[in-house]
Amino acid sequence: MSGSRHHVARPKWSGFHAELANARVELPVIFISGHADIPMSVRAMKAGAVEFLTKPVRRQDLLDAIYSAIGPRTSTI
Repeated sequence: MSGSRHHVARPKWSGFHAELANARVELPVIFISGHADIPMSVRAMKAGAVEFLTKPVRRQDLLDAIYSAIGPRTSTI
């Protein structure tokens, strides 16, 4: 399954939020922002992001987020 990468500037947040909330895709989203604040992180998590990281991202934090997002899963097939 292919991932998706978006660069989101603050003025486009509303459109991205709607896109993320309406996607209905079982693809984990890790939100990374250089312009983060608490309300933005709360909106991202409520919209379905599995993790919210701020730039500069520490390598271990990113690896932990990725493992958390795709780590141990049970198959539904």
